[in-house]
Amino acid sequence: MLTDTLKLRKFVKTKKQITMPGKVKTISQVCTEYNVHRNTLYLWIQPIKEKLKLVKGQRLLLPWQLKMIYDLLDEPGIKK
Repeated sequence: MLTDTLKLRKFVKTKKQITMPGKVKTISQVCTEYNVHRNTLYLWIQPIKEKLKLVKGQRLLLPWQLKMIYDLLDEPGIKK
């Protein structure tokens, strides 16, 4: 019985780690970071639009999408 409980706890803990999102942001928040209008950001990310798999009406950018945008544009606040 005890081992079943421990296995269940381990499974639940693992399940939570998988389903918990990392840091997510809206398009508007990313625009604010770069201090640009939303249309400008969409123009900038045009080269990776297909890879981002943006869906019309999608409110949040997932961590992997944010990473792709930051890799393309450099993280906000970083000067070259």
